[in-house]
Amino acid sequence: MKTSKQQKIATYGLLVYVIIYLFFLFFNLDRMPIVWLDEIAGLEPCINFLQGKGYISKLWPYEGVDKQFLAYLPLQGWLHIAGQLVLPDTVLGVRIPYVIFLLAGSVFLFLTLHTRDITSLIIVGVLVLILNEKSLFETTRGTRVEPIAFFLLNWAYWAYTVKKNHQLALAASLMLLLHPYLYPAALVFFIQAHSSYITLQNKAFLRPSVLWIYPLLILLSFLFFINFDITLFVDQFTAQGRLHSNFGGFFTLFYNHFIQRFWPYYLTQPYIPLLIYGAFFYSIYSVFKRTANTASYALLATHAVWLIALGPMHRYNSILVVLSLFSLIPDMAFMPKVLNWKQRIVVGIILSLSVLDVGIRQVMCTAQRSERNPTMFIRFLNTNLPNGKSVITGQEIAYYASIKNPSLDFFLFNTTPYRFLFSNYDNLLILHYDTLAGFSELAKYEVPKPVNWSWIKKAGTKTYQGVYLLSTKDVQLYEKTLAILKAKNTEERKAFKYQ
Repeated sequence: MKTSKQQKIATYGLLVYVIIYLFFLFFNLDRMPIVWLDEIAGLEPCINFLQGKGYISKLWPYEGVDKQFLAYLPLQGWLHIAGQLVLPDTVLGVRIPYVIFLLAGSVFLFLTLHTRDITSLIIVGVLVLILNEKSLFETTRGTRVEPIAFFLLNWAYWAYTVKKNHQLALAASLMLLLHPYLYPAALVFFIQAHSSYITLQNKAFLRPSVLWIYPLLILLSFLFFINFDITLFVDQFTAQGRLHSNFGGFFTLFYNHFIQRFWPYYLTQPYIPLLIYGAFFYSIYSVFKRTANTASYALLATHAVWLIALGPMHRYNSILVVLSLFSLIPDMAFMPKVLNWKQRIVVGIILSLSVLDVGIRQVMCTAQRSERNPTMFIRFLNTNLPNGKSVITGQEIAYYASIKNPSLDFFLFNTTPYRFLFSNYDNLLILHYDTLAGFSELAKYEVPKPVNWSWIKKAGTKTYQGVYLLSTKDVQLYEKTLAILKAKNTEERKAFKYQ
């Protein structure tokens, strides 16, 4: 068999994998992960807004969130609201837009790669590696900002590649409303758009251009959104930022950024840190050789800011992965069109590792589909809720039940101060994996045939199986129990260093 034929077969094989990937992405979208903290934290202010209560929160701890929620920049919230105007307020309906951002970003990445003299095998292989990347795979299903950032970055780099200066400026400006960790890249991309536009107009670089209207409109819309209450925004936003900041001396900062940040990858996707390290040093080399492209400057600026300011949470890493890839794309045209047997082995190992990590998760989730079914659990909850006004905590999925039930309020037991007066409720409820002293057991969620595979049990993944619905009317007992659960949760989070 000729090598060209082998590569054609490999390309089709990877395309088949992409189709399978997309099938299981939708198939298990509302089940992996089970409803979790970040998901409802971003959703709750948007649902309040759609219900006519204002863009406020009763879940977040910061002062002023009951007046207006400003702990997040608004773009994600605006997109949440837009999505909920056309999609149902179910777990699946909330998560679908994030898959759309992933797919749209992937299309822009494909178009960018297609503009280069790169073989189809390399293009599809790169797409597979990106789709399987740990951070992006997790955050797409977890409704975090990273899939939106992935879309904006790929849109921006495509616009840069095909010299669409207005689109590049717009994409860079929208990044300003999403997350500060995009600001270095946004600044570099906007400077590139302005510089390219000014060059075409034969004007001086420092002279304003029509492209400035994009960030100015973004800034103006943001100021109107916060009602020009800059103090309230700064108070909430900085309080949230302190929880995700990098602290310490230089060696601590260096260790956190270049080593601890990639801790989860060393076991499952070790090629990702190697890609980021390689692109980092190559970008430095390119700058000194004066051959660096715009993406290289965006990557180095991002590294510099993250090193100083951003904590080592691995879920941010898809940003570094994408920028690292961008910095290398111009040189991909020089890659061999035909791989020798050694190169094929290396590529095969990398692709296999990426597929293995995602595949194991999907197999586990598929085996546990009934235990992770949010629709059935919400139905179980609604069926067993006691009569009267109730407040509930313990499992984030209960928030979805509370959206459509005016007699049910939800709060986070591990986030104080609580914004509900418990004495105003007939029933004080907790969802918990064990019974609790002094609480009545209203029901226990059990599926007929739970999965008992030993390797899944050892993995310790959470499902809804075995969750108790517990009730009390004793406010003092409820508050005492919440304090115990909160202290235990705090210790667990301290022990788990890699959020």
